[in-house]
Amino acid sequence: MPSDREEVAEFFREGLDPLLIPFGFHFDSQRLQYRRKSEGGNTNITLSLAGSGIYTIELHLGARHDLTENLIGQITFNTADFSPYSNTISTSMAKLINHPFARYSLSDYTTADQALDELKNFLQTHGLPFLDDTSKPDRIHALLNHNPASANPYVFNQTYRCFRGLAIARYVQSGRVTELYKAYKEQLVELGTNEILGQKFDALYNHLRSVSLN
Repeated sequence: MPSDREEVAEFFREGLDPLLIPFGFHFDSQRLQYRRKSEGGNTNITLSLAGSGIYTIELHLGARHDLTENLIGQITFNTADFSPYSNTISTSMAKLINHPFARYSLSDYTTADQALDELKNFLQTHGLPFLDDTSKPDRIHALLNHNPASANPYVFNQTYRCFRGLAIARYVQSGRVTELYKAYKEQLVELGTNEILGQKFDALYNHLRSVSLN
């Protein structure tokens, strides 16, 4: 098994390319990410490699709505969480298959081949259908906002879920913006959000009420 991180990444890229390239994905070697254009943004698959010498690998899947991410980045001034590569919804392979542990140890070529087979099987049965489903803004809205009072499995940051959910609801013209604002305002209090971020959430709501989508 290669001991260099770039060589390990190349092993998995060569194994996944035949599956993903025909579906319109291209590989970003800097971010170890496959991306595919979607309506208003992109869907993506990130290879998450950890360790040194003996690596582990897992997959993260996401969908980005550009207008949502760009607006919230401007409102919050948080370039770390809202960058050109940030996702509006994100989940891990483990969450998507409801398994507590879906990370593979790569000690040799045998375990690497086994991991590659597992990843390809996951993508065919769960990952690609999920990304197909989230390629439209109205589906991202549905996944983010179906139950605003509860923690959401499709984000890693519940605070910013409130911002993202509110913004995309406006962009798809769902008619629930005020309802979601009130629900997420309560959520932010429960999450212990600081006053400054709360004020930015109010600013987002006021902006969305006044913005024209025509």
